[in-house]
Amino acid sequence: MPAFIVGPGAPCPHHGFSGYPGGKDPLKTTSGNARKKALAGSRPPLDGKPLSAVKRTHSDANPDLPPPSTNPLQNVTGPNDNHGMGKHVEDDLSEEHNHMDCNQIRQKIRNLVNSGDLKTSQFCKLVFVSEAEYDEFMKKRTKLGGNDSKVFKNARDFFKRRELNGTEEPAPKKRRTSQDSAGSASEGASKKKAQDKGGIPDLSDIHLDGEDADEVPIYDSCGEIRKKISAYLRRNGVEQSKLLKAFKEQYHTEKQPARMDSGKLGRFRNAKGADVGNTNSIYYAAYVFFEKLRIKEGKPKSQHRQDMERAWPQGADTKVAARNKG
Repeated sequence: MPAFIVGPGAPCPHHGFSGYPGGKDPLKTTSGNARKKALAGSRPPLDGKPLSAVKRTHSDANPDLPPPSTNPLQNVTGPNDNHGMGKHVEDDLSEEHNHMDCNQIRQKIRNLVNSGDLKTSQFCKLVFVSEAEYDEFMKKRTKLGGNDSKVFKNARDFFKRRELNGTEEPAPKKRRTSQDSAGSASEGASKKKAQDKGGIPDLSDIHLDGEDADEVPIYDSCGEIRKKISAYLRRNGVEQSKLLKAFKEQYHTEKQPARMDSGKLGRFRNAKGADVGNTNSIYYAAYVFFEKLRIKEGKPKSQHRQDMERAWPQGADTKVAARNKG
């Protein structure tokens, strides 16, 4: 006679059904969750604890690997990387960040770079963009300007990661405007006296739109800038070398010329015509300097300035050399 197995679940040699009551295996007829619970309860405990109470840790998974870094910058490895946060940052983007427009992101970038925490080149590396892409995004001026840019998307994720890591954003520098300066005529007069004694004023507290990308729109002709330079140099004690140094400081990107010397200044001042000399780096730097100085001193816009704004809403061209002698 052939041997057969006797016990729960063993098939009957004559009828083929299991030895369970009713001929049915309860683990096969219960729901998935009930089956899991039944199986889990049938396993032996580990160190006196049920398996459900045992959690795997980093060292359990791979004891040879070091624990995850707690350095926020180390965790921020890329705009689409999830190693730092444990899950893709898009999963945690708050409503505030989802609805931030391009101008708000640009302002956050300016605050960070102007605080001195990061240089522009360092920021570009952290968000995986080139400085050319950065400049192109930063010179836009509308809320939707650059919304399809890689800089916008990567920078938005970058700032969200900083928020998740508990990194506080630097406060924006107080910006002076013509409206602010109009109410401080006495303060402007005292600073003007300091200039007349030979000092170059500190203009670091004034920020113009487009300045970070060296794309401030120019609303003075070359001829007008030449007049302003001549008038400023006539002030007692103002040295040309100090003025040239102040001009060079108005550049913030790789567009800054390697040299800004008396030869370049002389060529610009000797040119004739309303827009001749528009590609000379002195033209852009001098305009930014004198525009900041105007705001600092609380002076209103000149009639020439207002006419230029109407004639050239986007500002004067500094890329194509002009030949207008008018």
